[in-house]
Amino acid sequence: MRFHSGMLLPAVALAVVAGALCLAPRLGAAQTQQQLELCSADYGREQGFFANGPTREVMMANCTAIIQSVKIADEIRAEALMTRGILYMNKSDYDRAHADFQNAVPLHPRSARALYWRARGYGLKDDYARAIAGYDEAIRLDPDRQEAWFYRGLAYRKKDDFGRAIADWTEAIRLNPKYSRAIYIRGQAYEATGDYDRAIADYDQVIRLSGEHYPYVFNSRGNAWFGKKDYDRALADYEVVLKIDPKHAVALYARGVTRKRKGIAGGDADIAAAVKLSPGVARTAEADGVK
Repeated sequence: MRFHSGMLLPAVALAVVAGALCLAPRLGAAQTQQQLELCSADYGREQGFFANGPTREVMMANCTAIIQSVKIADEIRAEALMTRGILYMNKSDYDRAHADFQNAVPLHPRSARALYWRARGYGLKDDYARAIAGYDEAIRLDPDRQEAWFYRGLAYRKKDDFGRAIADWTEAIRLNPKYSRAIYIRGQAYEATGDYDRAIADYDQVIRLSGEHYPYVFNSRGNAWFGKKDYDRALADYEVVLKIDPKHAVALYARGVTRKRKGIAGGDADIAAAVKLSPGVARTAEADGVK
């Protein structure tokens, strides 16, 4: 799942803000307007932003021109820095992404969006304490920013603070009851803490919302049923996964373990086939409680 592109500032909004701030471009109004449009989510979506490397390079070049223009208002340059940072992030260039997010905040220090992305930058660097502090600031300014609650929950999860993580994801879900990513990851946290009933309820909700059979959701629900020792339902979910993806090594291994728990044929063959597909599959399954 990807959620980044919707967070880039649309071209229309950039133009409106630029006009309100009396934008005075170095290269002329027409050229600056074009740069604003090419450093925008609207352009990215039209061109297939995430799949199209050349489009990203066009966007980055135009964002850079805006950032380097001393006559463009700081707030606009901050938006361009955030957009370029997102582009770097989606190229997995986390150092440059982090630098851009850092540099955006002094230009627009009261922007919840800038504070949010700076916190994301800290998360990219595994600095979860600073990330949490950054999300705190963003949430104070904009408590309805669901993604700030979601990612602060992720930072708490990285620190093994399941209670705070679950509370943050619950708030994100309150703000957006169809936030399937938050519902799914909260289910994983419930499962990790042994609250299998709540985990299963969250996985059920994700399945209802998605309208599709995502293998990872059924595999997770199968693991929760396994944790409850309801091996029939666990097997049913693993079968769904393997019907979609017959080479899903984790589900194949889990089905093998479950079959052995039930004393039915095929368990050893499943486990051997799974290990052949992925030699480290046993460690993955055991981390999910299937052993």
